[in-house]
Amino acid sequence: MTSADPSAPKEVVTAALLVIGNEILSGRTKDKNIGYIAEYLTALGIDLEEVRVVGDEEAMIVEAVNALRRRYSYVFTTGGIGPTHDDITADCVAKAFEVSIDIDPRRSPSCTSGCARPGRK
Repeated sequence: MTSADPSAPKEVVTAALLVIGNEILSGRTKDKNIGYIAEYLTALGIDLEEVRVVGDEEAMIVEAVNALRRRYSYVFTTGGIGPTHDDITADCVAKAFEVSIDIDPRRSPSCTSGCARPGRK
């Protein structure tokens, strides 16, 4: 049985965080995710090396995702007020990776039934 060479350099796992939202940039919403995610990743041995904030604009999001994914092992996204009916984040990430985004027919019916409640759009 062979063992790992203890003098071999460890692979450094890196990450970036992309915060998306006009409400963050305007100051209407205060970010509460950066610190939590940084601590969590550090505890996992992942170095958070960059945080970038962009508005809700497709070209900016796609460009940021592509730039960050070229430099880091992982890219995480978070936003200002959470998923809304007009949230473009998932579509922009899919566009950056040049993949389609589809609804999985196996999804839980509760994923769509909550949107059909009276008073919700």
